[in-house]
Amino acid sequence: MIEKYSTGRSTRRDPELEAKLKSSSYLSDLMALRIHGSHAVKDAVATGQIFLQSELNKADTILHMPLEGHTWFRDVPLTNGGGWVTSETSEFVSVGDSNIDGAGAGANDIGVVNYTRSQDVYPAFPWQRSIRIPLIESLMLAQANKSPNDILNDAVRVVWNKTLDQRVYDGKFGKPGLVNQDGVTAQAAANGATSGTPGWATKTPLDIFNDFQNAASITWAACGYALDSVPDRFLVPGTAYPLLLQPMVLPTGSATSVGIFKNVLEYIKANYFGLAINGKTPEIVPVPNWLETVGASSSRRLVSYSFNKNFVEFGILQDIQRMGGPLSLQDGAFVATYIGNTGIVKAKAPQTMLYQDKI
Repeated sequence: MIEKYSTGRSTRRDPELEAKLKSSSYLSDLMALRIHGSHAVKDAVATGQIFLQSELNKADTILHMPLEGHTWFRDVPLTNGGGWVTSETSEFVSVGDSNIDGAGAGANDIGVVNYTRSQDVYPAFPWQRSIRIPLIESLMLAQANKSPNDILNDAVRVVWNKTLDQRVYDGKFGKPGLVNQDGVTAQAAANGATSGTPGWATKTPLDIFNDFQNAASITWAACGYALDSVPDRFLVPGTAYPLLLQPMVLPTGSATSVGIFKNVLEYIKANYFGLAINGKTPEIVPVPNWLETVGASSSRRLVSYSFNKNFVEFGILQDIQRMGGPLSLQDGAFVATYIGNTGIVKAKAPQTMLYQDKI
């Protein structure tokens, strides 16, 4: 319906707006505003703003977990299976021959082969973590379309990976890991030809290259020149690794040097002694934390070994699994337990490894 006014203009009536203006809530807010001022309705206004902001918000659906770095699965051969055992064993055989060159004409020249069997026992260590989700919190998160189960599941797996890093590199309950085996030869790296110290910070690129060559020579001789014994994996402290990325230069006998490779790392891989023995290009990888102070006098350590499960391995006897539980009426919460079982790093042939300290 159109009504005429003295101005000559016409307007259309809005029944819905008129109803809101006549509502009791509007009238009470208007009265409070006239009597007490704006602070009387600030709560109502703030509530409306919050609602508006939530309507205009774009939610990030990605679950952002803590920043963590894990490399345990990269640096040791893995074996799987075994379940809930308390130990692992490995059998070893040593062989001797009284006449290695064969048989002669006489009976006394016939060689005799003898062998001796032995067994090493390695302990296994179970792992267990529990999570507790209060019922009301679970319902509140569900109403917000969030899953506490997903959050805690990812959180537990972060802890599991941190545990495996610890067990692989440093060991467990006094049992050694990959970087601190008792049976592995540990020695200071050779002094630099010009610096007179083993530290890489003062060594020339050629001196650093020679540390890798020395690892191959020493280990190969200690293993009776077995082809597979030559190290093909090197663990380098994270703070020392950038020194492998400096340009590879060789002295010329004068004040200048000649660059022959892009960096030291590429030069090592192309000219490594072990490459000529068994054709394996070495993997040289940085390791954070674990190698920074494990060497003699809390120094940095360079670890070299053959990445071969016959020489070194780590067993995941029971991978992490969730044992879900029902709602506990006493606790008013859902309780779930995660369990796993691992062995320790087994250095079956410690002579295939070498530690060089004070780099």
